Parts: sequence; C-alpha cells; structure tokens
Amino acid sequence: MKKILFLIAFMTLVSCNTTKQFTEGTDYTYIIKNSTGGNEKASVAIIDNYNDLINEVDKLNISDAISEALLNVDLEQNNVLVLHLGQRNSGGYGIEIDKMYEKKNVLYIKTKEIKPGKGDMVTMALTNPFTIVLIPKKEVVIE
Repeated sequence: MKKILFLIAFMTLVSCNTTKQFTEGTDYTYIIKNSTGGNEKASVAIIDNYNDLINEVDKLNISDAISEALLNVDLEQNNVLVLHLGQRNSGGYGIEIDKMYEKKNVLYIKTKEIKPGKGDMVTMALTNPFTIVLIPKKEVVIE
C-alpha cells in the first residue's frame, strides 16, 4: 500500500514539472503551479539567495517535498522566479511564462494570465494563484 501511495505522489510531482526550450538556448523549469497560497496582490519575486528563498517558501502553501527540493536548488547557477497572480474570485486561474528570450546577457520574461473558459466548472472560492520557476542566473526583466 505504501508503495502505491509513493508511486501516486511521485507521479503527481513529476507531472507538475516541465522544461521548455526557448531561443538562444535559454531554458526554464516549472517547479510548481498552485491556485492557492500566493500573495493577495500581483507581484514577481526573483530570488538569488537562500535567505530570501527560505522566507518565500515559508509564506507559500506548498508541500514539504517541494519545499525541500527548492531549498536544494543551486543558486550559483539559477534564480528562482515566483510569479503571483493576485487574488481572484474563483478557481481556474493561473500564471505562467508566455515568452522568454535573452538579449545582451539579459533575460526578458513575459508572463500571461490563465483564465477559466466560459462555462468551465471552477471552485467558487477566493484563490491566490502562483507559479515557481527555475531560470538561468542572469539579469532579468519582467514584462
């Protein structure tokens, strides 16, 4: 029974992680996308040190396994990008990277809001969607 539960938990975690390649070899990895637990106001945090990472992880609604994985990120090679969409009136919302490109050693990131489709069944509760992404260590501009 424990093996089955572990396999289900592992598959859930693996299915949440994706890597996308963009122009000029710039890549990123989604760590988690969650509909609850983010900030009430839209914001972006670029984390490049462990103190800020620990503070951000403590504020979010994430599992211990993901918290531990985040705290083991190599911040010499990567930054952690936390995208907060802000409070929404229902479920079905999210935030993700739309475009990412590098120009003159600066990483430009454009985000997009994911909205529920017309007629979609969604949770009727306030949500605070957020996404955590691992990006290469560079100077970053968010659009």
